[in-house]
Amino acid sequence: MSLPGQFSVTGSMDPANRRAEVEGLMTMSGKNSDIHLIAIGDDVWLKMSGMTKLSNSKWMHTTADRVTGSTFDIANPKNPGGIMNLINAVVQVEHSGATGFRGLLDMTKSPSADPNMTGAVAEKLSAVPFTATTDTDGNLAGIRIDMSAFAPGVTMSATYQYGRPVEVTAPPASDVMPMPTELLPGS
Repeated sequence: MSLPGQFSVTGSMDPANRRAEVEGLMTMSGKNSDIHLIAIGDDVWLKMSGMTKLSNSKWMHTTADRVTGSTFDIANPKNPGGIMNLINAVVQVEHSGATGFRGLLDMTKSPSADPNMTGAVAEKLSAVPFTATTDTDGNLAGIRIDMSAFAPGVTMSATYQYGRPVEVTAPPASDVMPMPTELLPGS
């Protein structure tokens, strides 16, 4: 997934076996931050660099139940990679060719949206255009979200592939510390 100039993410997920590894680069205030996330079963590890307060040379560990519903809950078989948040935000969709779809997302339904948001921004967020494609088996192959109403020319896009084995290895125990509570939901 990428948002040009803001962040890019690559990774592999096997939600059925609860295994995932995601690496990303995020730019905030002109500074780059690397994020590396691993999930195996009930265990989740996060390593970040470039963010002064939260950067650490060690992996931060927590359990999946402590990050349920957050952006760290990537191997949840009921919501792999948080894709259900997008699916639940679809307010209009129609076929576009043999394997394509187009429609609108209501991003005010996002778990990270401010429920008190009103006015022009909320109106724009309630009708964000998207296009999506499926593969020959009907699986989601790609999605592109047009964010140009907020930043001209900006789109978010993600592509998906299926059937490849996902190999994920836990970090060495000597490189692990508990995840700080300020990173956990509800903190």
